[in-house]
Amino acid sequence: MSNDEILKSKKVFAEFTGWTIEKGMENESNPYYNQEYKAGFIPQMIMLSDFPYNTSWDWLMPVWSKCIEVIGVYMHTHGDNNVTKLWLEKSHEIANFISAVDIRSAFFKIGYLIQWYNAESQTK
Repeated sequence: MSNDEILKSKKVFAEFTGWTIEKGMENESNPYYNQEYKAGFIPQMIMLSDFPYNTSWDWLMPVWSKCIEVIGVYMHTHGDNNVTKLWLEKSHEIANFISAVDIRSAFFKIGYLIQWYNAESQTK
């Protein structure tokens, strides 16, 4: 996967988990993202390329947990049989990559799943 594709996936992950582009940097190729202040947490700012979703299980696994929660619920409430079957196949495939400690493949598959979910949920 190219560097541009990795950045695109990192952008998808960041926005799926609540990070937003810093005001004034919307047209930058590698913008800073920030996260709103939440009780008990210090606000953070990080450059898109520095998100370690593709290299750190500590960053990737919370994204996967949110996928299970958000996309799984969506599938049960909005999915037809074909969509639900696709979700089950993809989630099983990702679980296998996680079990095999294959962070690179898990990162890519989770990214594709989130992109699919974003497109699917906008059409319903």
